[in-house]
Amino acid sequence: MIIATIAVGPQPGIQAFDLRNGDLYVPNFSPGTVTVVDASTNTVKATISLPTGSLPYFAAFDRSNGQIYVTNHGKNTVSVIDGSTNTLATTISVGLSPNGIDVDNRNGNLYVANGFSRDVRVINGLKNTVVATIPIPGAANPFGVVFDPRNGDIYVGDAFGNSVNVIDGSTNTIVATIRVGNDPSGMTFDSTNGELYVVNSGDHIVSVINGSTNTVIATLTGLGSCNGGLAFDSRNGDVYIAHQDDNKVTVITGSTNALVATIDVGIGPYGVVFDLWNGSIYIANVFDGTISVISP
Repeated sequence: MIIATIAVGPQPGIQAFDLRNGDLYVPNFSPGTVTVVDASTNTVKATISLPTGSLPYFAAFDRSNGQIYVTNHGKNTVSVIDGSTNTLATTISVGLSPNGIDVDNRNGNLYVANGFSRDVRVINGLKNTVVATIPIPGAANPFGVVFDPRNGDIYVGDAFGNSVNVIDGSTNTIVATIRVGNDPSGMTFDSTNGELYVVNSGDHIVSVINGSTNTVIATLTGLGSCNGGLAFDSRNGDVYIAHQDDNKVTVITGSTNALVATIDVGIGPYGVVFDLWNGSIYIANVFDGTISVISP
């Protein structure tokens, strides 16, 4: 059920929640801003301007330092926002056309997928400096990034290689490459069953990966366009998948991978994030500049 619709900026991307203050940070691609939403009231409380031409795309929250990291696709940088003041703290140069970003909560590093330089840059969250570069082999257009807290691995989707590369967070080396569908983009980790869900935009399917064996154990079809992001609800064990072409979100249960609901949202849904504080799901609608808030 949709309980709120929040107007943010044009072309909202992949959001992040600040688990310290309960705020949602929404990168707005074309104007180069980040909208800050108070999730307790579902109202906009601030707008943070980034340098012209930044094209902010993905965001991630680092709970160890309370900062929000936003990849700037147009500037080859990552903006660091102080969650306590909602001000820009610093800017970090990374690779060409940075896309996805996630935090390894074991070692405090952030992993940034750089599409055009075909690598992943590793940022030390304490120093906010790049400490390693991991080349991605093959066709290589690294896009989505997700951390598995069970095994300490980082999973990076390769949109051109139709695969997911597995990085060992302790050594920053690639330890496995998993073939999935065409154009893997969105990914999320199910902490209940230890499985990774990968949206493949090219053939409209979802690959399910076992995090213990790094093998595909299921392929989900017939859900819709499957060309958006997705998120796991740790309260009820469901996975929410955005379908940008269909203006819908489908809900599957992680225990059986069965479809349990289809929800109409805004125009062009893409970014999906779960708020652990209030149990709501937030959907960024790219083409109407809004956030749809779903109550499970």
